[in-house]
This record gives sequence, C-alpha cells and structure tokens, in this order.
Amino acid sequence: MEKYKLKLNIKAIVYFEKLSSIPFLKIDYSDLKELSQLIYSCLYANNDDFDYSYEAFESVMSSNKRIAEKLLNRFFKVVELEKQFFKKEEPTEEGSNSTENSDLYIYKIIPILVTNCGLDIK
Repeated sequence: MEKYKLKLNIKAIVYFEKLSSIPFLKIDYSDLKELSQLIYSCLYANNDDFDYSYEAFESVMSSNKRIAEKLLNRFFKVVELEKQFFKKEEPTEEGSNSTENSDLYIYKIIPILVTNCGLDIK
C-alpha cells in the first residue's frame, strides 16, 4: 500500500461522501469505519492502478493491524500538513463553533465551483 499516493483532495472527498453517505464536514475521526472509508477514497481517487473494492480494503484493514497502522499514520501526517492551510473558525457568542453548513455535501457544490470559479477537480 505504500506505493500508492495518499492525498486528500476534492475528488477523494466526493468519493468519501458517496461511499459513506456522510457529509465530509461531519466525519468522526474517532470512528475507524469512517476513517477507513476516507483513506480508501483518498487512495482510490489518486491512483489509477488502485483496483481494490472497498470490501477488500476494509478486510485488509481489519485483518492486518500493521498495514492499518501504517495507513492511519500516513493519513494523519497528510492531514497534519494540510491543516496549516485551513482557516480557524471564530467562536460564536455561545462559545461554540458555528455548524450552519455541517449538512453540506461537497459533491453538491462542485458544479458551481467548476463553472463559476474555474476550479479544476483533479
């Protein structure tokens, strides 16, 4: 699995949302199943020769703890590096972060981003 690119991008987020039926903004990073779905989506979206089904990937993740641990460590390293580019949300008056857009699916706004903003989804 080390030969595959592990990259979190819009394409991977779209695959994750379709696979899990969960908005990306609501992912629970403590849930191993959701993390597995996100890692699988990152691998699937960025490697043309990655031809494993999710069921096969999940089987490997659950049966081979060494591979699962390596993939999780790689994924968290990627997330940690990319986190520096995320805007920090200001607390609301009640002291909690705003969750107005937490039901927003990224795949639903991609046509707008592509046509209006010239976004390249690759």
